[in-house]
Amino acid sequence: MRIMLDADMPLKDVAQIFEDQDWEYGGPDCYGVPTDEDLATQIGRLAAEMENRDLDYLHNGRIALVRDPEVGGTFQVLLTVGYLYINGGPEEETW
Repeated sequence: MRIMLDADMPLKDVAQIFEDQDWEYGGPDCYGVPTDEDLATQIGRLAAEMENRDLDYLHNGRIALVRDPEVGGTFQVLLTVGYLYINGGPEEETW
């Protein structure tokens, strides 16, 4: 499988977000604050798994891929920054 990342933000900048937030990443061959190469490897692994299992969504750590329903053969690369709880959650918060 050949993949190409067309991103509005370079993975170096995404890795900087992980570093700035002190977010550690745990995945195959990557533990700790990831580098841009670590993120590229993890994104590639997610894409391969999605193709092999014919999935529309897959995540690992703070990185997720979603199959784009409008453009065949593409995935959207997402960065998870948190969770939104409906009808309350562990600690109800208001904005």
